[in-house]
Amino acid sequence: MAFWHRKKRPAAGAEPDLTRLPRHIGIIMDGNGRWAKNRGLPRTAGHKKGAAVFKDIANYCDELGVASVYFYAFSTENWKRPLEEVGAIMKLFAQYLIEGFDYKIGDVTVDEDKGTATAEVTITCKSMNQIVEDFATQYQEKVAALDSMPSDDELYKMAGQVMVDVTKAAKTKDTTVTFKYTANDDGEWSADDSVNSEMMDAMLS
Repeated sequence: MAFWHRKKRPAAGAEPDLTRLPRHIGIIMDGNGRWAKNRGLPRTAGHKKGAAVFKDIANYCDELGVASVYFYAFSTENWKRPLEEVGAIMKLFAQYLIEGFDYKIGDVTVDEDKGTATAEVTITCKSMNQIVEDFATQYQEKVAALDSMPSDDELYKMAGQVMVDVTKAAKTKDTTVTFKYTANDDGEWSADDSVNSEMMDAMLS
């Protein structure tokens, strides 16, 4: 399914229009094996190339100022692997991701006349962007060091272990965000929609 259609491709070497950058980009990672097969190369070469492109895209989007880039790497096909294996990987990843998570509420400002309020919150957590970058680097290095072509299951297992390792090793950092709240006619306060994006940006930064 195409998310958009570009009627006219930009000329080679043309500079991107930085005034029309999307805030969020989703990328489905697929085709490493086919890429290698079409070039008469082993599947490991395809995974190596895919890991390199993965890192290049992440770095380029960061340079352009794209707020969030989502890479879809774990598909429904992967769930067909043994449940114990999938569950173990997901459990460890979640465990290490939230390790060290904390928050502190700072200044709170309330304007009762306007029915608005703001709260400064310092969030301590691991950076998903850093985890993704470290994963791309280490996975690429491991694939490049392989002497023979492993099976897809072995590659998935290796990728899962690399993700667990880099998530466990990631350091926490502090990010201060401002949450906005609005009161309704009954005086009940609710968070603005921007709270979700602020929270996501803090976890990705």
